[in-house]
Amino acid sequence: MTLPTESSGSWPFTGEINVLMIENDDDYVSLIKTSLSHKSINIFQASTPKDAIAQLYGYDKFHAITLDTGVYNGDDPVKMVRGILLAAPGVPVIALTRKDSDILMQRMLRVGVSDYLVKEDVSLAQVYRSIKRAVFKLIEDVDGDDRFQNALNVLDQSIVMMRRNTILGSNG
Repeated sequence: MTLPTESSGSWPFTGEINVLMIENDDDYVSLIKTSLSHKSINIFQASTPKDAIAQLYGYDKFHAITLDTGVYNGDDPVKMVRGILLAAPGVPVIALTRKDSDILMQRMLRVGVSDYLVKEDVSLAQVYRSIKRAVFKLIEDVDGDDRFQNALNVLDQSIVMMRRNTILGSNG
């Protein structure tokens, strides 16, 4: 299996990766958005988990979610992650946090986050690689640009179907 790489020229591919960033620090979002925009990654912001869930149900094209565990307003951050995972089944969630806690990291990974990054210890390049890795984990056996784009299209359709089934199941 050969994955597209920046050095091979096949990344960024012809499509774009859309990332929902659940973060209340506008300056941090702006920094990430500016840094990743030239890498075919579009960042959409939600300042609260409630706003994020509204965006997740209204927009079917998120390929990854980053989540600041500090936006949970006193609730258990793991409970918040579970809610996000239920609202976006199949979409990888990356925890970005100021809290360097092995216990919280273990809990987050157990509940299903793809990665746990401590903001003060992570570079923009590491955030970028974490997003790419999360999307690549969803798509196996990718040999090139066209197949990668086709796989993303299939992933988009699967996310739409899972979300519709979740909505219909909860209303039926």
